[in-house]
Amino acid sequence: MNELGNRVIRSTRLGTVALVLAVVGAVGSCASSVFAGLNLGPLEVRSNTGLTDEEQVLLLAVFIVMGSQLVWVGVALWGAIQGIVATVQHRGRRSGIAAVVVGFAAPLVSFVLWLVLVLATSPIG
Repeated sequence: MNELGNRVIRSTRLGTVALVLAVVGAVGSCASSVFAGLNLGPLEVRSNTGLTDEEQVLLLAVFIVMGSQLVWVGVALWGAIQGIVATVQHRGRRSGIAAVVVGFAAPLVSFVLWLVLVLATSPIG
């Protein structure tokens, strides 16, 4: 309400931006987990006998992608925090709530995905 008693209509852009950030962070994080999870197990098998130059480059790429997880998770959490602000300020409430759910679930889903893929492609024993 403003000073005249009229209801102020606020833009829903904040909630929409929060949702976009959360989804981008979640997709990037999950894609990084898939790449690292699928390549880390086979490289572990070959590391016993020594890695070729191509395999060493692939291992370096896997480590870089695993490091990029910090950026992707940061983007997802930024979207979640911005979603909390959007929800509290009624500036895109539905999108803000969705951003909070996606942003906080992304790191957990990404970790579980990485763990399952590493265990599935690693030798047992």
